[in-house]
Amino acid sequence: MWDISLADRRGIGYVYSSAHTDDARAEHTLRRYVDIQSNAEVEARKISFETGYREISWKKNCIAIGLSSGFFEPLEATGIMLCELGAVSLSNLFPWGGDIEIAARQFNELMRKRYERALDFIKLHYCLTERKDSAFWRDNVLSDSIPDSLQDRLLRWRHRPPSSIDIDANVDIFPESSWQYVLYGMGYKTDITERGPILKYHAEAREAFAEIQRQADFALKVLPTNRELLDAVQKRPIGVNA
Repeated sequence: MWDISLADRRGIGYVYSSAHTDDARAEHTLRRYVDIQSNAEVEARKISFETGYREISWKKNCIAIGLSSGFFEPLEATGIMLCELGAVSLSNLFPWGGDIEIAARQFNELMRKRYERALDFIKLHYCLTERKDSAFWRDNVLSDSIPDSLQDRLLRWRHRPPSSIDIDANVDIFPESSWQYVLYGMGYKTDITERGPILKYHAEAREAFAEIQRQADFALKVLPTNRELLDAVQKRPIGVNA
């Protein structure tokens, strides 16, 4: 579910797997969330999509960029990033005076790897879940639903956290910090017991985390809500610096 507060409305949507629920139940869930089950004037729009990506995005003089090249799901904004990366790669590889097939092969290899890495990152959000309240969540932790490449990464990170050595800047669209946020936010445990003797800065780390928590608590007290901020921006005179 997403609920985005915009300047003059709220953008609310519900993403669901058609293999685990149907359209009627999905709309019921959405309407229950916004409490408009009896409001016939509010229309719920259904937007269907197929997940996946093309193995070959560039063939002869035709190039697929953006949604024509691939799409996974709307909750993680990989689509915009992959669209931009496709356009940049095309501008760099465009064969002004060379063989189009050579450029196409390199482009296809780059985009395929980018989609593979993005898929691993998105799947990480689901495959580590502890939820067992529905078939959707139970199915997402099955080993045969997890790509081999992601299973290999998880094995690496049993005894060390994700680091720059795991990232290829040419194909990874998320840095190691993003992998860490999701990995440990989902409760994954990296056992660094054997490395304990060389980790010297425990006290300093605890102080740093405590300071981060103090700053977060202060920010929650003084910052406006999203709606208050948008209202203030709308009322602010154009061209006036504050």
